[in-house]
Amino acid sequence: MRTRLQNYLITGLLVIMPLAVTYVVLRWLFNTLDNMLQPVLFPFFGHIPGLGILTGVAIILVAGAVASRAIGRRLIGAFESLMLRVPVARKIYGTAKQFSDRMLQADEDGTRGAFKRVVLVEWPRKGLYAVGFVTGGSGEGTPAELLHIFVPGSPNPTGGFTVITTPEEVQPLNLTVEEALQFIIAYGIALTPAAVARLLAAPPRQMAERVP
Repeated sequence: MRTRLQNYLITGLLVIMPLAVTYVVLRWLFNTLDNMLQPVLFPFFGHIPGLGILTGVAIILVAGAVASRAIGRRLIGAFESLMLRVPVARKIYGTAKQFSDRMLQADEDGTRGAFKRVVLVEWPRKGLYAVGFVTGGSGEGTPAELLHIFVPGSPNPTGGFTVITTPEEVQPLNLTVEEALQFIIAYGIALTPAAVARLLAAPPRQMAERVP
């Protein structure tokens, strides 16, 4: 009976934990977005749960529709020019705009987002390796070429470290950005069989050099 109850407990946790984590994350996202606009809407409509997030989505859609038209682009350009002249606001707005452009705008190759390639980097010391994302670089094609790499934390990939190194110090991984994020969020447990097969077919050279 004791063994059976223990198995039931473990099996139940395997079922409940993903649901609980999903619920907590979605609830936090809903409350955060909803609470941003509720104070503005309360004098007119009172407290209606969900009205803030619906209004926020509507504002985003309207802004996108306006920005897609020529007159809208001119108005937004004038507003950005004004913001970049304000001494304090220009630093905040300029940084936020650069970040959003990198994250959301598509490049010439059709890829979208700041994370372009998944690599293995020696971090935080020699002999230890971490999964990172190439976010940019400088001096491309020159002897002084450098890569900017974001090494996310686990299980929260929004926090981490930014390192700068040479292309010779990193090893490209045969993983998509989604697979790498899944791997990091799940403490290195979650990795699809197809991804594992690709990694086994092409092991990182740094790690291979240390295999006796």
